[in-house]
Amino acid sequence: MKKIAIFCGGPSSEHEVSLSSAKAILENIDRKKYISYIFYIQKNSKSAFYKAGKTIDPPKKTVFNDFEIALKENKNNFDLALLSALHGEFGEDGTIQLLLENLGIKYTGSNSKSSKLCINKMKANEKVKKIKNIEVPITIHVNIKGLGKKPPLKFPFIIKPNMLGSSVLVFIVNNQKEYESSIKKIRGRNVEDLLLQELIKGIEFSCGCLEKKNGNFIQLPPIEIIPKANFFDYKSKYEVGASDEITPPVSISKKEADRISNITVKIHKLLKCATFSRSDFIYKKGNLYFLETNTLPGMTATSLLPKEAAVVGISFTKLINFLIEETK
Repeated sequence: MKKIAIFCGGPSSEHEVSLSSAKAILENIDRKKYISYIFYIQKNSKSAFYKAGKTIDPPKKTVFNDFEIALKENKNNFDLALLSALHGEFGEDGTIQLLLENLGIKYTGSNSKSSKLCINKMKANEKVKKIKNIEVPITIHVNIKGLGKKPPLKFPFIIKPNMLGSSVLVFIVNNQKEYESSIKKIRGRNVEDLLLQELIKGIEFSCGCLEKKNGNFIQLPPIEIIPKANFFDYKSKYEVGASDEITPPVSISKKEADRISNITVKIHKLLKCATFSRSDFIYKKGNLYFLETNTLPGMTATSLLPKEAAVVGISFTKLINFLIEETK
């Protein structure tokens, strides 16, 4: 039986989301095929490796060590690092992937170079806008220190960090008061690299794809997102019932849904992702606007990729099997 290490936690703004994903994976992993281990990374990067019980919680008296030391000490104690539960900085920006590559440890998902590209929304946007039949919202890339009292974009617009995920510190700004309030909140979190992006009021879609070892793809249907808040924010993504998520979508034709699925695969290839990814879009009057690509999309009970996979007959357990067995 393969020994699978589920990596979770980390020094990320999405630490808690990561733990939720890890719990869901542990609950659904095929115990007849795999022996599960946990590589638990605290917010301070202290880490521990241990055999999984019924939960991801570390056993009593577990000793936590520096991350790289723990990694080196345990690299021969598992066959594959399952990174699907890691999100945000450290997990999704290529940092951990590069460390694993340097130690010769096999892991799931996109490599360090692709991960570093995709988490940088501005750089990913510059590449994706070269694809035919897709657009990118007008976007201004700024350092927060260079922002004056008057914003360089007309209201309304969106402010978001260039390199964070899960809609962390994302604000819709309708007027000067909201602009100043948003900047103050972002400064309080010590984030400097920002995007100011035109607000496009359309239908929100997310679409994943699965890539086999042989290079063939399983296309997934896009999922239509109807958040109960003003937009698909952190709460809408992770709180049960905070948004309606419909797949296959009902507000566009099957032809348009297939178009989104096809473009998702093109984006995956262009950004050189591996095994799986999920891209987010806004659709307005026949125009499709690209927002970002996630190389490690959520794997919680409310996550989008598992819902899309279920529609084409891939259960959560089969999805986990795919990520493990189709890793090159």
